[in-house]
Amino acid sequence: MAHNYNLGIFAALLEIFLSITIAILAKLLASDVSVFVILLYRYLFCLPLLIFIGLFQRGRCLLLIDNWFILTARTTFGILGLATWFLALPLLGIIKTTVLAQLMAIFIAILAPVLLKEKIGIRGWTAIAFGLLGTLFILRPDLRGWWSYGIFFGLLTPLFAALMNISLRKLGDTDWPITTAIWYNSAGLIVFCLICYSQKYRILFNFDTSLTLVSVGLIASFQQFSLAISRAKTPAVILAPLSYLMVPLSIIFGIFIFQEQIDLFFLIGSIIVVVSAFYTVRNIN
Repeated sequence: MAHNYNLGIFAALLEIFLSITIAILAKLLASDVSVFVILLYRYLFCLPLLIFIGLFQRGRCLLLIDNWFILTARTTFGILGLATWFLALPLLGIIKTTVLAQLMAIFIAILAPVLLKEKIGIRGWTAIAFGLLGTLFILRPDLRGWWSYGIFFGLLTPLFAALMNISLRKLGDTDWPITTAIWYNSAGLIVFCLICYSQKYRILFNFDTSLTLVSVGLIASFQQFSLAISRAKTPAVILAPLSYLMVPLSIIFGIFIFQEQIDLFFLIGSIIVVVSAFYTVRNIN
């Protein structure tokens, strides 16, 4: 059993590294390429590996779905969550976007009593309260001009991610993960094809930019594959603390690559949010 855990842990660490790589590439591209074009390439070049794996696992049953209603919800929230994350990156920076994304666990806990019929005890609600307190430290609403489109998208990202994860929990009882992933990515490709076509966005670029755009999609496919392996091979209670490595990694890359700045209030708020989210995840699982 230990070797299975080791494989899952390795896959989880790889998924974290690939996620931060996508964030870096997306932020580098955002100054020259529309976010919607980046998303178009991400969905387009994420699909081939998923289809290959799906054909190997399910063959002719590749696209068969039992719960279309929940699949629609998972797909909608997934597309909105990824879009708001990509929109927040150039506006907020990698560090703040990553820290706010940790609020997903808090949102799941808030929504769980209604959507999953799960009970949240006094300790869970205390963790949620501290998580929201940490968010106030990060956002600093006492400062003039604290609210922005970046903050708006940055807060919507974990909300949509929470709704997507709740949908995935329900889908896990009826449908294959690889099939739901293919439907989700196919829908995302169609959505951003239509957006780019209607807005007449430029979608062809020089070699370097095109290579970076293609890389975003290819890396995303391996990121999703790594995530699936980690969830299949390792208990959530082990994976939960690993996921928060995204925060220190985002701080390192944000400071050294993009010269992003943080202050003491941000550090305090980040620690509170991460600890609260971790405690909430342990209680949920």
